[in-house]
Amino acid sequence: MKGFHLLMRLGHALNALTQFTKKLKKFVKEISVHAALKFIKETLFNPWLTNEWFDQLHKQKPQLRFLME
Repeated sequence: MKGFHLLMRLGHALNALTQFTKKLKKFVKEISVHAALKFIKETLFNPWLTNEWFDQLHKQKPQLRFLME
């Protein structure tokens, strides 16, 4: 069973990679290759969410909300 489990995980990883590649290809076609690489670089080097934002969010008390249908 262990081999089957590892095989299924490998299949899932390949499926996720395939889906991501399709979306990435569409994204690069919509904007140019240069703009896509610039966007990826800016995302990696300048995170959108700062440490202060995470600290502030962590300090807030959680709210419990119930959906009424």
